[in-house]
Amino acid sequence: MMQLICFGNITECSSKTTVPFSLASMYTHGGRVDYERVKIIAAGVISGTGRIIRLDDGEEQGRILGGQRNVEASLIAGAEERASAEGESRRSTIQRSEEALEAYARHESIWFDDLDSEYPQIAEGFEAIVYEDSDPNFVLKSARFADSSPLEVLDERISLFNYLFPETAYELRGFTRDAKGFRFVLRQRFIIGNIEVEDVKGLASRMKEAGLLATSETKHFISSNYSVRDVHNQNYIKTTERVFVIDAMTTLNTTESGGCREFQPFEVISSI
Repeated sequence: MMQLICFGNITECSSKTTVPFSLASMYTHGGRVDYERVKIIAAGVISGTGRIIRLDDGEEQGRILGGQRNVEASLIAGAEERASAEGESRRSTIQRSEEALEAYARHESIWFDDLDSEYPQIAEGFEAIVYEDSDPNFVLKSARFADSSPLEVLDERISLFNYLFPETAYELRGFTRDAKGFRFVLRQRFIIGNIEVEDVKGLASRMKEAGLLATSETKHFISSNYSVRDVHNQNYIKTTERVFVIDAMTTLNTTESGGCREFQPFEVISSI
């Protein structure tokens, strides 16, 4: 069994004074999300005058790499989860967050009613349907993460993935819904290569760059901070340059799972 050594939190120290934002200020007196206020806060996070406190500083750059919509959606999902009433079921919290993100997406015209009629389909996997993007250098993915809350997806499956694998980062483009449920619409760089042949050494080398080592479990890599599963040959591409991870189940390796990390309560602060 692999022994993990914990070196503590990897957040960078800052000498700046910080002031917390009130997440309640994102709502109108009628209880609706104030989308203009969300944009202002998100702009501060992207510019560096504000910070989301959830993951560590470096990892939060993966959230920013996911684009403005990724930051805005994170603010809304984070505020919804912080507002959960004591005793509220997980299913109820997830449903409320999905409804808030759908309302946001429709307001911002980033709700996709019918991707199949707008974009040619390339492939379909267990979690994602892949489409041609209007820009041939990218693909669109309609991804369904059935066992995760919206905030968990934004934190780990997008932002943390982007931090670990920035060369194939996801950009959040919007949301949709189909017969299976709520979906995230993601844009990703189109990599030309081979997904049919496994490259065990090349994959291990790429994972080592991210500080991850193989476990006894097939297709699972781990460090004291992260757990990356489901890295089979359909989820990475071998090119003449290197191996590119295009999909993986990235999660924070929490103390509950034998790792060293914990999520921080979702908060936004301003640096002054």
